[in-house]
Amino acid sequence: MQATNSSVQFGQLYEQKRIQERNIQIAKSILDSIDQLETEPDAVKRWGWELIQNAQDAYDASKPVKIRIILEEDKLRFLHNGRPFSLKDIMNLVEKGSDKDRPQYYSETPQPDDDFDSFVNANNSINSTSLQQSDNQAQNLNLDEMVIPETTGRFGTGFLTTYLLSKKVSVDGVFQHTDTDQCLYKKFQLVLNRDTKDVQKMLSNNQKSSEIFKNLDNHEKWPFLEDYESGLDFDTCFTYYLSEHGVRNAQEGLKNLIASTPYVIAFSKKIETIEIFDRIEQQKQQYTFRIDRNPVITLGDIQILKYFINDEEKQMILAFNKYSQLACFVQQKEDGMYEIVEKDSCIPNFFVDYPLIGSQSLKFSVVFNSHLFYPNEKRSGICLDESLGFKAQLNTLVMQKLSQLFQNFLDFVINYGFSSVHHLKLSSNHLVGNQNMFLKNLLITPIISKFVESAIIECKDGLAPLKAIMIPDIEVNELKSFNQQQVLDLWNILDMINDNQRELIKRDFLYIQNWIQVFDDQDWKPHLNNTQKCVLTHILAALDDVKMFLEKIYLYIENYKDLNFKAKIKELKLYIDQNNQLKKLDDLKVDDGIDEYYKKICLEYGYDLRATLFHNNYIPCVFKIIPKMNVEALDDQLLQDVNNDQQKLKKFIYQVVGLSRSQVIKPGQLAQSQNALFMQQSEVQLNKDKQRQELQDLLKKTNISVPSCNVKIVTEKLWKECARIAVHYLRKSVKGSNTFHQLEQNLGLQISALDFLNQFYPLINNYQKLYTSRNTITQSIMFNKKEENLSSIWKSKIIIFQIYDDSSMANELHMTQLFNMYLEIKQINKDDFFKRTLHTSLPQALLVKRLANHEIFSSIKMCLEFDQIIVEKCSSIDFIKKSESFLNRFDKLHLTTFKDDKIEGVSATEYYFPKYQKERKNILVKLRQNGEMTNLLFEIYQNEQEQQMRLLTKAMKSNYQVLEGILKYAGEKDQISEKIVDVIKSEGFQSLNDEGFKELIDSIQQIAFRTQQQPQAQTLERIYDL
Repeated sequence: MQATNSSVQFGQLYEQKRIQERNIQIAKSILDSIDQLETEPDAVKRWGWELIQNAQDAYDASKPVKIRIILEEDKLRFLHNGRPFSLKDIMNLVEKGSDKDRPQYYSETPQPDDDFDSFVNANNSINSTSLQQSDNQAQNLNLDEMVIPETTGRFGTGFLTTYLLSKKVSVDGVFQHTDTDQCLYKKFQLVLNRDTKDVQKMLSNNQKSSEIFKNLDNHEKWPFLEDYESGLDFDTCFTYYLSEHGVRNAQEGLKNLIASTPYVIAFSKKIETIEIFDRIEQQKQQYTFRIDRNPVITLGDIQILKYFINDEEKQMILAFNKYSQLACFVQQKEDGMYEIVEKDSCIPNFFVDYPLIGSQSLKFSVVFNSHLFYPNEKRSGICLDESLGFKAQLNTLVMQKLSQLFQNFLDFVINYGFSSVHHLKLSSNHLVGNQNMFLKNLLITPIISKFVESAIIECKDGLAPLKAIMIPDIEVNELKSFNQQQVLDLWNILDMINDNQRELIKRDFLYIQNWIQVFDDQDWKPHLNNTQKCVLTHILAALDDVKMFLEKIYLYIENYKDLNFKAKIKELKLYIDQNNQLKKLDDLKVDDGIDEYYKKICLEYGYDLRATLFHNNYIPCVFKIIPKMNVEALDDQLLQDVNNDQQKLKKFIYQVVGLSRSQVIKPGQLAQSQNALFMQQSEVQLNKDKQRQELQDLLKKTNISVPSCNVKIVTEKLWKECARIAVHYLRKSVKGSNTFHQLEQNLGLQISALDFLNQFYPLINNYQKLYTSRNTITQSIMFNKKEENLSSIWKSKIIIFQIYDDSSMANELHMTQLFNMYLEIKQINKDDFFKRTLHTSLPQALLVKRLANHEIFSSIKMCLEFDQIIVEKCSSIDFIKKSESFLNRFDKLHLTTFKDDKIEGVSATEYYFPKYQKERKNILVKLRQNGEMTNLLFEIYQNEQEQQMRLLTKAMKSNYQVLEGILKYAGEKDQISEKIVDVIKSEGFQSLNDEGFKELIDSIQQIAFRTQQQPQAQTLERIYDL
């Protein structure tokens, strides 16, 4: 029977099946992608770049991205301060999706709706014309009409690379949802578990991860954040839990990150800093990368920028146009000129914002970058075969732009006279497959053509084009280090016979080794002439035997040495020095065993020693007395030269330091000016004038001669450097002084050493050491309380003496006595203590910052330590017996040294001496039980006076004086009437004030006078009646 009605909803059933199948496909895709990545050797180097790419794509226009990577023993954390996660971002993380944008035209022809009929009609109408149109469209790409994507893609296939660290990842971040006119934020945590090879298990893991969407609805578990502002902190954190294999992969990726990060932060203005912390075992290394966007040099679209690794300044060239960039590391030499720095071979030559790891290297020191490049799926290369479609054609256009950019870059390098340009030569020899042909046509050949025509080769007499130089050739396939001397000897020969028709490459073996290779390179050969390589056989064919000629001349002179013209011969340039130059006889000395190294360093110093020595093969024997030059004579000569140069340099330095501006702006003039820029510039100039004046004033208080001179404009940079050197010499004198007295003598001070140092330290605090970036203030120029230099105890911990800086101190003298007792009980010699103590009259706040090994000796530190020691010692009755005087003095001092104020809720004595206060009663009892006090206590017990003792202890301190008088009175009388007690207890007596007591005493005296004959008892009764 055929059913006419059914409860089955096929549309709903289809939707369920579709979603189920989609989830299965996602699980399979994740598994397949991870399996594929695990077979790629370079994939483990890419995890860092995928995470940084995602962080950059979370860029907030108002807050540049900051990135921090922390590698620990068991985990790796990747943190950034980018914008919060959207719902789509979280979906992409769970399902391997991507928000990657693609380049497209600003306006494209609208396509018909994608319905079935239009699909059939479109297929029926396909012909060769439409194919030709499609091909033409691809060939006529115009980059100016393209929409350039800003993002690189978040959490897509590339993100799966990070699972090579760990397949268990925890993502902590902030979720953002925009609802009508407000943004809602809440923190979340997402756990991704890819640790399986089974599809169903992966499906289950994905479903567990998807529970995050339910948790986002749970406002109790994840409440909304109040007043949240993104970008202020590292709110996003990816945590990978590492196995041993994961740690190795992490370290491999970090190596690549550290090498390539300077290029990445140069190419991306969205990234402000990248910090890397490697805390594995003993390595514990830290790297902080940042770049200064203010160029050192700018020429059009080419800049020299400063970048920093852990505050170490480095430099690079950055060239850019609308579609591409290139970067090259450079460094400034001592003469102020720049040179190209060789690129690390592990860094690819092509970036798509990030390095295309695994791509073939051109083996030269420039990195090309374009956000428009279409890399292959593995991000290991760029397809340039235009027959393969739109992506390759787009890559070709970008590569052409890069070729133009490189030529502009090369012009910049030439114009600024960069050296070590051989690091920029490139070749296709290292490329394989079709890449060779495409790159050669698009990039290599145009660049080589530019190279050979440009004056970039360093030659003996300046720069010359590659096609116009001579280069020594010893006819070997590849120069090795052991060929160095042979090459340089051949260069010397070429230098002697050069007719200046061609420039001779500079005398540097490594430089020659690098450039001679291009003459045999398949890409460079067509642009060069093989005759530029000079071999010995060609030289000998055109040169007579010079040595034989000279030997004949010397033999002639020796055979006919009595000829009258012998003296004239001395005046002729007939003798060869060690630079192979002809010199007069009197200009040369015999080389008496001087090491070649001395000749090298003398040349670098500016003294050509070889030019003063006979060539060892051409020493004339005709003259018997020829002076010799040995190491001892050279030592004396160089020492004298160095001392003379040093004195000249010092004189020059102090002359520069003494410069002042003749037109000085007074502070009052600034207030009258309405020009803000003028005020700002003048304020800066005033500060510089003040800095100059302070240094000049300080130097004038010494025996250093500093001539004063007013000039219209001061050479600021030169003055600053000379000031550093002057401070160096001044510091050297302070460092070399063992005492204040010696310092005053060494510098001929016109003020006391103490006054000088109090001006000296604040002044030099603004300067760095001459040969390092460290501050000039160190322990070696500080002095102790005995006015001795602290450098002799540089291994000891320096004491910062601050016991008098306590606001609770009541008596400075008592504090001093307490300190002396502290030294006594610790058995510390005061001189030894003060040898380790920074002089208290020096600027301690400034100096303490420069002391790595020091301790603050404050009143609370001293008292607590004293408190600990004295309580421990008083546990011994022998100590108490021996130290009665010491303990009595201490007990008095501990009560009177500090103000009787509350400190943190307790009395001063309890705050400074907590243990002693607890034990004080026992200690004092033990102390009083010794000697006479023991006898007194015995008499109290014997006379059964314990009750009276208890009453005494209850007496208030304010009544002690009255009580003492009553006790004295009781001790002097044999018997006292009990009526006195009744008088004292009476209400009238207790209500008397001082005036009443005075009247009472007068009355008693009158009664006593009238009743002198009456018994004492009757007199007391009358007093009582009163």
